[in-house]
Amino acid sequence: MKCKIFLAALLGLAALPAFAASGDLQVTVAGVRDNEGAVRLALYRNGKTFGRESRALTIREAMAREGEVTIAIRSLPAGRYAILAYHDRNSNRKFDRRLGLIDAEGQGLSNNPASDAGRSFDTAAFDFAGAPGAAVRIDLNYCHPGPDEERSLPRSLKCWVTLSD
Repeated sequence: MKCKIFLAALLGLAALPAFAASGDLQVTVAGVRDNEGAVRLALYRNGKTFGRESRALTIREAMAREGEVTIAIRSLPAGRYAILAYHDRNSNRKFDRRLGLIDAEGQGLSNNPASDAGRSFDTAAFDFAGAPGAAVRIDLNYCHPGPDEERSLPRSLKCWVTLSD
């Protein structure tokens, strides 16, 4: 009898991973300025690795398209995640900064936190249940003005202050 109970418990434990929720997450990156380069996103599971692309859980990339680009992350287990996305205009697969301080490419975070909230896992984190149809929208922010925008010092200072936090 004890053997049958042990065997039933063992089979039950073996089946647990099959019931763990996972699904596809559709990430729409909005506000892409032009068709140059690529849009990249990095998915993180904790604050220790957040912002370090080389330590991201996964990285996805798609050709840039003015307006919106949608990228799917397939078979993602349920959990708490944060996404950092950027418009890699020169396709060098890294986030460029001017003078090492001011963002040179458009970037955004999941949850679209206000710029004064800083860039952290906690401000960007969201819960993913693995349910079908799950989606996240990230709005890109560019520190430098586009060709049709007026150049202004306060905008650049705001980006610098955000980086300094």
